[in-house]
Amino acid sequence: MIEIAAGAVVGAIGALAARLIWAKSASDINGFGCVRQLALGAIAGGLYCALRASYGLPDGIMTFVAGYAGSDFIEAITERFQKQL
Repeated sequence: MIEIAAGAVVGAIGALAARLIWAKSASDINGFGCVRQLALGAIAGGLYCALRASYGLPDGIMTFVAGYAGSDFIEAITERFQKQL
């Protein structure tokens, strides 16, 4: 359970890194969009940690990457399903 919580934290850090890299101004970092991206990154990182088979440095890096890209992936899936409904 601790590993999943740690994965959620690392995923949130990955999502924060993505938000900081792609922000065009300081207002892009404030607000609900940033909180949503951090939450989705934490979910993606926790999910990756729950589903991985081993623990080590490469998995820690992949947890960061899951948080970095996972929030965009989850947002794209939800937008696609909303269009179909």
